[in-house]
Amino acid sequence: MIAIAMLSLAGLPPLPGFIAKFLIFRNVLAAGYTLYAVFGLVASYLGIYFYLRVIQYMFMSAEQPAAASGRRGAMRWSRACCASPPRC
Repeated sequence: MIAIAMLSLAGLPPLPGFIAKFLIFRNVLAAGYTLYAVFGLVASYLGIYFYLRVIQYMFMSAEQPAAASGRRGAMRWSRACCASPPRC
């Protein structure tokens, strides 16, 4: 479900995000703001790239084993921060 939502935010057809972006860009071009439409398209392409990287990381990468001591180290650090007196 998150992949579909991200692809919709990217504006890929046939998802609802495409229709919204299409209507916005059509109205921007009709108003004569071509430069803003170009900036918007470049930003959309960058968004597509980063959304697809997240989707690739979620579904197409090998699962990494969790480090056994990483959680304990974080817990020690947070306890030390909470237990120390505030410094003014």
